[in-house]
Amino acid sequence: MTFETLTDLNASEGMHVVFVHANNVTNGLFSQMLLFVLFVVIALGSFFAQQRLRGRGDFPVSASVAGLVTSGAVALMLLVPGMVHPWTAVVTFVITGIFVLWMMTSSRD
Repeated sequence: MTFETLTDLNASEGMHVVFVHANNVTNGLFSQMLLFVLFVVIALGSFFAQQRLRGRGDFPVSASVAGLVTSGAVALMLLVPGMVHPWTAVVTFVITGIFVLWMMTSSRD
C-alpha cells in the first residue's frame, strides 16, 4: 500500500486540495483543530479587546461572536467535498446556538 504525498496531488485545481489532503491524512482532525483554533482566537481576541476598551470583558458576547464566525467558516467548508464532516458542522451549529442563548440570558447590562 502506497501513501499519497503532496507531489501526487494536482495542486493546480486550487488550494483546497492541500487542505483536503491534510484532513484525509489526519482522519478529519485537521479541520476540527482549524475550527477550534479559529474559535479560540476570535473569542479571546474579542474578550481582551472589550476588556481593554471598556475596562471589562463580556465573555458570553465574545463566545457568541466567535461561534457565529466559526459557523460561517463551517458553512463555507461544507461547500468543499471532503473538507469537513457533516457531524462536525452539526456540533458547531449546536454549540453556536448554546453560546447565543447564553448571551441572551446573561444579565450583564
